[in-house]
Amino acid sequence: MGKLGLRDNATSESVRPAELKIFGKRFLWKDGAWTDKKFDPDKGLPVVAIIRASNVYNEVLNKHAGLKRYLDVLPETERAIIVYEGTVYKLIPQQN
Repeated sequence: MGKLGLRDNATSESVRPAELKIFGKRFLWKDGAWTDKKFDPDKGLPVVAIIRASNVYNEVLNKHAGLKRYLDVLPETERAIIVYEGTVYKLIPQQN
């Protein structure tokens, strides 16, 4: 896997890849979040919003350990939408 948050020396702005592939799951950068390619807002799946390192975050990981593989790779400072086992998880970075 390539590095995230690469810098373009000419402009000093972050260069973000258009797509991430994590354990076979594809994420596209869309509307300010890494969005699971399987996400379809019209499907009506249940949505769980989780803030990184919160009690809810830890509870979700305890119940769904398979999510950890994605959460560990997605950038900590960016939002993400993950479809996992029939539920949409909206990951929100923790505010400092």
